[in-house]
Amino acid sequence: MDLRSDHFALFGLSRGFRLDLSDLDSRYRDIQAQVHPDRFVHAGEAERRLSMQWATHANEAYQTLKKPTSAAAMPNSVNCSMMLPTMPARRIACDA
Repeated sequence: MDLRSDHFALFGLSRGFRLDLSDLDSRYRDIQAQVHPDRFVHAGEAERRLSMQWATHANEAYQTLKKPTSAAAMPNSVNCSMMLPTMPARRIACDA
């Protein structure tokens, strides 16, 4: 998994506005089962921090994609998919 991936890529979804929400829910639960901080309680500091970053990224992506108005703000180009972690709908790089 790549923390720089856009929300669609994180969940292995094709870009589009008509998402199967039950499929999105299932993919979200699968990712959270792998990265949730509760699974890393006894891990080292770096692993716990990375787990928290992944869980946060997955939560933000899930919340954005399950709301059509938020997903509409996502860039349409693969070259414009780098997002600010705290502002998932804002572009920070775009190749014209």
